[in-house]
This record gives sequence, C-alpha cells and structure tokens, in this order.
Amino acid sequence: MNIHRYFIAAAVALIILGAVSLRAQNRIGVALEHDSTVSIVTPAGEEVTFRLHALDDRGRTIPDWNAIGGHVTLIVTGSRAEVDSSARSWNDDPDGYSWTRVTVNDALLTIDSLTADGEAVRMFFTVPPDAFTNGYATLGFTQSAVGSGIVLSISPTWPFLLQQSPPIQVRPGKHANYLVDLTSVLPDRDAVYWYRKFELVVIPRDRYLNPCEDILVETVCRERFHGELDILPYEPNIHDGPILVSGATSVFLLYRIVRPDASDPSRQELPWFEVHAASDTSIHGRSDAFSVLDHAPYPFRELTPLTGSTLKMRRRTDLVFFTWERPEPPDPCTAIHLSRFDSLDRVWTDEIRYRVCFCDASNPGRCLAIDSDQGGRLPRLTRAHQHLVNLAYEVTGFSRRYTDILWFVIATDGLYSQSSSPRDSTDTWFRFTIENNWMPYDPGFVLGTSAPSTSALELSQNYPNPFNPSTTIPLTLESAERIRVRVFNILGEEIAILHDGFLAPGTHHLRFDGAGLPTGVYRYVLETDGRTESRGMLLR
Repeated sequence: MNIHRYFIAAAVALIILGAVSLRAQNRIGVALEHDSTVSIVTPAGEEVTFRLHALDDRGRTIPDWNAIGGHVTLIVTGSRAEVDSSARSWNDDPDGYSWTRVTVNDALLTIDSLTADGEAVRMFFTVPPDAFTNGYATLGFTQSAVGSGIVLSISPTWPFLLQQSPPIQVRPGKHANYLVDLTSVLPDRDAVYWYRKFELVVIPRDRYLNPCEDILVETVCRERFHGELDILPYEPNIHDGPILVSGATSVFLLYRIVRPDASDPSRQELPWFEVHAASDTSIHGRSDAFSVLDHAPYPFRELTPLTGSTLKMRRRTDLVFFTWERPEPPDPCTAIHLSRFDSLDRVWTDEIRYRVCFCDASNPGRCLAIDSDQGGRLPRLTRAHQHLVNLAYEVTGFSRRYTDILWFVIATDGLYSQSSSPRDSTDTWFRFTIENNWMPYDPGFVLGTSAPSTSALELSQNYPNPFNPSTTIPLTLESAERIRVRVFNILGEEIAILHDGFLAPGTHHLRFDGAGLPTGVYRYVLETDGRTESRGMLLR
C-alpha cells in the first residue's frame, strides 16, 4: 500500500515538473542586445556588433540553448542595399558596390529571402541554435550602402525580451574615388551638342560608390583634348587649377571643336573628362568617352509653288504663298534636358528661324534673302504680286515680262544653318517664272504685315554658318549710303575690311574668305553715320 502511494506521488511530481519544464520552454527566446539604446551611426563598410542572448522568462541565461533552443529569424528592414542598380566596382575593388552582410560568430549568413518594403526591402536570415555557446552568440551587421532608419529584429517575438535594435544610420566612408559623368542629350548614348551648354557632374564618393556630401575637396579637372571647350561665365574654371567640390557639383561647359563621329570606334577620338584629388592623385575618376554632335536643323523640302510654275502678275494685291516642310521637331537641339538636377520640364530648345532666298536663274550669284512670315518663325512666306515684281527687278536689275527665279529656304538656329532641298530630287533648285503683265516697279508698295521690312538698314546672318573657308554676308539698304563693314576676331583685332564706301539701295552680298585663319568665333560689324550693327559667325 505504501509502495502504491509512493508511485502515485512520484508520478504526480513528474507531471508537475514536466508541466513546469514545458512552461519554461514555451517562455524562452533570444534577445538582441547593443550598448546603445538610442541610435547607431556607422560608416559604410564598418561592422556593427550585437549580442544574441538566450533568456528565460525570468531574464536568466539559458546556457544550453544550443541543445534545447530552436532556430530564430533575423529580419533587416529599411535597407536599400542589395536592390539598387549599382553593381559596378571601382579601382578593382571587389566590394565596391551595394551589399548587406550579416555574420554570426564571424560566419557569413546567407539571405533566405527578400520582400518589398516600400522603396526598401526586408531581408530574412536564419540563426541556428548551434551558433550559441553558453547562451550567447555574436551578431555582426555591415552595409556598404548609405541609409537611415535601418532596424534589426528577432522572430519569434517575446514581449519581455528586447528583440529590436535601435535605428541604424549608415554614413559615407572615407573619400576614395569620384563619379565623373555628363548629363547626356541623348537617352541611348553619351553625347553633347557642339557649341551648346552641357552639364559635367563631379561627385566625390567612398569606395562603395556612396556620395561624400559632407566634405569639401580640392579637385583637379582635365579633359582629354585640352583647349577644345569654353567655360561659361560664373562657372568654376576647371582650367585655372583645383576647384572646390562638395557633394554633387555641376559645371556647365560647351565644346567649340567637333571631332568626326566615325562609325569605326577604333578610329574615333572621343573626348572624356578626368579628375583627381589635389592632395592625392590616386583618388580619381573618369567619365565615359562621349560624342560632340552637330545639331543643324533637320533636312526639309520646298512645297509650293511647284517647281516650273509660272506666276502671272495680274493685280498688285493678289497674294502668293511660298511654303516648305517643317519637321517636328525642327532641330535636334529641341527639348534637351540640360541638368539631371532640374525638373523634367526645364529643357533647352532652339528657336528655328527661316529666310527665303530668291536668285536670278541666269546669274545665281545675284540673290535676295527675306525673313519668312512672323519674323522668320513660320514655314511660309506671303508676298503680293507687286512684291514679286519688285523682287524680280531687285534680283536681276532689269524689268522684263518673264523672269526666271530660283528659290530655296535657309533654316537656322542662330549657329547652324540647313538649306532646303527640292521636292524633285532630280533638280537642284526650285524654279518659278514671274510673268509680269506690265505691272510697274513700285519700291514703296506696302501690303499690311506681309510687306518687307521697312528699316533703313538690315544686317542679316551670314550663310552658311558655320563656314569653311568662305561665307556670304547679306545686308539691305533702302537708300544710298556710305557704309563700312569690318571683321574682327574674338580678341577684338580687325581681320578684314569687306566694304568701305557708298552702296546703292537694295540687298547686297559681301563675301568673306577665312582661308588661313584659325577656327573660332568672328564678328562682322556694319557701321554707318550714327548706327552700328554686328553679328557673330563661326569658322571651323
């Protein structure tokens, strides 16, 4: 009987101990401990160490967690590493990209899975129980990408354990290289337009490609082909010596030399930019090679009047419309996004202007150039019959019943020019005949806004422009006048005198020959009594 009672008591004791033991095992977990409880700031690439601590519900260490514990999951939230677009290494550095590493007792853990967390990700790692010794394990967290608000946490969670880290901020490391890049005008290639502003971006970075925004670095810049570009006013002059670079620094430049964009890359000499720290030339960076492109207006053709047409002059006020194509966009330099730091609606667009040239068919050297409608903005020129009679007289110097006229259009963005092509590719010019039914020449004829300019003097843009080696400079006088036309280089030195004396009324064409002169910008200046006009032109 006593023995029976003894076995009953022993069984009850075992049941109670088992229940207590089971309760204890159900109320234990792993805490995540760190010396700081507020925030953690660390440079990129440097390890932050945590302590994994197995505890029971009374806060006591469980030394045999490796035997009785289970796997726990480490979760990293708020990180943008591993998912950004950077996978490029600099200076042959195998770690020079974006990554996150987690170690336990210096052994690297692999990422189990990634899930989206807004613009960041959630990374999951498994920590096995055998990583613990006497209830402890050392956790290391390292990240190469800068970021803030990164948090480490442990699962499964227990309400009485500290299982979440303070927020971690990863800051840039030591300055180790530069990003040198251009804001390209084309989406599919590295290119800028000749004689048009473009953006060069220089960013000091650490070895992991993070921008170093809180430092000021003396930086030396150089280009592959020295002396081919101009520094715009108020921009840091990269030719004068080191410039101060802090974070992303933009310099706006323009190229005044065009190198042929050969189809064979081995024959192509493309420019590039290179920079280095003034204090340490091993800290450097270079841009990709890029093209310097022409940007003349796109080709276009005349439309009306059809070539070979005869325009019969019957009434002075009847109108004739000269029309031509207008490509859309009319110029490659249209809606160009100059800076990557501007909003997308801030773009550069060339304004195309048109001039219509009428030439004597028997002597094409005698020409008259007229702005198209609305000051050269529209792809159309409107002229009354009387205007065309006057035009025939001014171009040929004669009043005839039949006058053969050649015509073409010049589109210009102020720097480049593009001449129209005939609709019929077998002909070189668009041609029409003016049949004058004895309508007299009347230089004072005006018809609303379609009349030619009535200014006493008009100095027009030279064509072609750019030119090599010669170009034509048109000017128009309404009365005989003494004029002088001179050409100056960019230093203000007189290069040539194209005319000095009286000129008769009408349109005149002065020829300038730049053979033997260096490429560059020149200025031609027209001087009369009390008036001076000038325009720029480019010899290349």
